[in-house]
Amino acid sequence: MENLKVKVGENEYDITFSNQEDTFFLNGKTYKIEELRKINSSVKSASVNNQVFTYGFYTKNESNKVRLNNFDFDTIVRTQQIAEFEKHMQVKSAANNKGAMIKAPMPGLVVKIDCQIGALVKKGDKLLSIEAMKMENAITSPVAGEIISIKVTAGDTVEKDKLLIEIQ
Repeated sequence: MENLKVKVGENEYDITFSNQEDTFFLNGKTYKIEELRKINSSVKSASVNNQVFTYGFYTKNESNKVRLNNFDFDTIVRTQQIAEFEKHMQVKSAANNKGAMIKAPMPGLVVKIDCQIGALVKKGDKLLSIEAMKMENAITSPVAGEIISIKVTAGDTVEKDKLLIEIQ
């Protein structure tokens, strides 16, 4: 059985898929699902507890969306392990960084540096990767600018809030 945490808009749900292909559990309640037809590669029609839904999944502006009966919802799907990890290891947003001083959002191992001193970066460019709890996490630039210092190298172990990179 696979356990997922799914956030749709502001609501969060626990979903467990059973070993039976036609059954899943949503917040502990059992649902029977039957795929009725595949409309195209990303849109399907299904019956859930004898109620028909049309649904599809897509990405827009780097955000995962689900369209359910012509209504769009922002979605975040996580395994239970990742949801637990995120609860305890909050990843800092760009707004939490002081200026352009990029700090480690969690303790971990620097596995790759994707920039160099003097490089010009745009907001959202990947700067480096940190491995934590066997997951690789991309650290991206919160601002456009020039890399003026890199305080770590691949293979370094870092603590939460350690200064990694400065951007001017």
